[in-house]
Amino acid sequence: MLVAFALMMGSQANAQSTAEVESYFLGKWNVTVKGTPNGDITIPFRFVKNDGKLKGYFMEPEAKDEKATDTVYVEGTEFKVGFNIAGYDVVVGMTKKDDDNATGSLMGMFDVTAVRVKDAAAGTNGGGASLQDYFLGKWDVTAKGIPNGDVTLPSRFAVVNGALMGYFIEPGSSEEKPMSTVKIEGEKLVIGFTVMSYDITIWLAKKDNDTAAGSLMDMFEVVAVRKK
Repeated sequence: MLVAFALMMGSQANAQSTAEVESYFLGKWNVTVKGTPNGDITIPFRFVKNDGKLKGYFMEPEAKDEKATDTVYVEGTEFKVGFNIAGYDVVVGMTKKDDDNATGSLMGMFDVTAVRVKDAAAGTNGGGASLQDYFLGKWDVTAKGIPNGDVTLPSRFAVVNGALMGYFIEPGSSEEKPMSTVKIEGEKLVIGFTVMSYDITIWLAKKDNDTAAGSLMDMFEVVAVRKK
């Protein structure tokens, strides 16, 4: 019984350690690989955990859009990220140094330093950052009871060059247009755009994992459903 208890406690301690490592690395980081043939290279990364799944995103030098990493996992106390960059499959391993800095290596050959990117408005890993992560991806945003009946706008939210951006498709069109305003205000996502020559503002608040609800111009009910 003592042996079983010891094994159980060891397993719980390891699980707790993994959870702590995951939690520490959630958010945005600037990861610098030092001493490569092309000099020091800094790569923006972003790590989120949705529905219990750890996911990573990064931006290649000179790129404007994020790419998903191939793998993100914890091995012991080391946070590991596998991704393809410049045609090479590489793995970076990092461990916590202090609250906002981590160190490690790329493929065990090049030193790596990582610095947490803080959002001045939302804090390090605060509600604003979490809400932003929640809304990333594609949504069907439906305004109900307007004079022309219910209208659904396919919408997409992404982080581009570190900024939250939104895009939508007008009724009868097949091309995306950028939104004029996309911001987090408290517990709400506020978006603004022009559709059918009208300047529109919509706010949305999380309802559950795949549904958000809000209002158009504080007059009409809006329901947003995540597209999977």
